[in-house]
Amino acid sequence: MSTFVLMRLLESAPRRYDLGIELLSLGAHRRTLRRLAEQTDPGQRVLDIGCGTGSLLLLCARRGAHVLGIDASPQMLRLARMKLEEAALADRAELREMSSIDLDEAFSVAGAVPVINRGRLSEGLAPADAAARAGRLMAGLE
Repeated sequence: MSTFVLMRLLESAPRRYDLGIELLSLGAHRRTLRRLAEQTDPGQRVLDIGCGTGSLLLLCARRGAHVLGIDASPQMLRLARMKLEEAALADRAELREMSSIDLDEAFSVAGAVPVINRGRLSEGLAPADAAARAGRLMAGLE
């Protein structure tokens, strides 16, 4: 089964997504998220492109950043919102159903974590567009 098919299956079941990605990446995904979050500072505006279930934005919000998470999947965003609320960090993050090409804002940091699809940032991501308005572009390639 191709990686693309596996990713689509996981995306169709958001509650299983985090565990599935963790298993598929043999733990590399979690390590990448932590490494990226460590690069954020309190008060920074962070854009999480393709935020999925919100794992990266949650880590950044815990470090005191103000995070905007965007994703094309309303199911993934619902799970991200639940995670933020459970962690009492909903006031540090905003979630939007959209792609990066719809943005018209400036950010301190823009981040994208391609999970299994090495060499491709994210579907719907316009890297030059997002990076042009960000002070820094973080991309975790596992």
